[in-house]
Amino acid sequence: MNRLSLFLKITAVIFLTFFLGKSNVIAQATVCPTTSSYTYGNYYGPSDAVDFVVANPTDLITMTFTSGSTESNWDYWYITDGAGGTGNVIATDDGSISTSTTYTSTTGTISFYVDADGSQTGTTFEYTVTCSTPPSCLPLTSVTATATSASTIDVVITDPNSASEYFVTYSDGVTTDTVSPNPTDTAVTLTGLTSNTSYTVSVRAICGAADSSDVSSASATTPCAFTLFHTVRTSRPLCQHVGQSIQMEHLQRDQLDLKDWVAGQVMDL
Repeated sequence: MNRLSLFLKITAVIFLTFFLGKSNVIAQATVCPTTSSYTYGNYYGPSDAVDFVVANPTDLITMTFTSGSTESNWDYWYITDGAGGTGNVIATDDGSISTSTTYTSTTGTISFYVDADGSQTGTTFEYTVTCSTPPSCLPLTSVTATATSASTIDVVITDPNSASEYFVTYSDGVTTDTVSPNPTDTAVTLTGLTSNTSYTVSVRAICGAADSSDVSSASATTPCAFTLFHTVRTSRPLCQHVGQSIQMEHLQRDQLDLKDWVAGQVMDL
């Protein structure tokens, strides 16, 4: 009788442990939309992740936060596109999480957790998870801008849509110009720019009539246009002197230095 009672107790413990464990896993895979909170403890990690999934397999799933922070420099929060903190890392950091950023997963799953040490913890994370139909014209994967001369910038567009054309503008903070006609290639060169000037390039993919992507931007600064001899052995960009007076005696000294250097080269021949 005692053996039977012990057997039944052990069986009950095993069953409850398995059942409760499975219940936690099921509870974590919440179908959006939902609003909830996450309070982490010491030694938390991926096994303590909360997971959310879409009801419609083609939907996007997003997380936004209204508050939450970790112990700076020691505890790190993670948002991934796979269950249990797996997959690609969408975002990670320590300290406060952004309350103005929308974190989006395209896999149908989004996961959040904190990787914590064994000392103090941060504050509770308050968040909302939503699902949405993906746009027909997806955001650009990336836009890069590289100054290739004092008057040109090369722009490279990475586009998941394979759009037929792009709407490209560039601004120096005062004037905004538009590339015309709309470029059809993902490599664009901006010309006729001002030297020593910072430009912001904005690009939108045009997928069809009244159908375009969100704007993606990049910045680049053109270098100085000319070089002024400062000495024979060194040079200084002319635009470093903007707002400064370049006295004639400096120019004359540079000319004398240059003449002496040329004379020396002739004598060495």
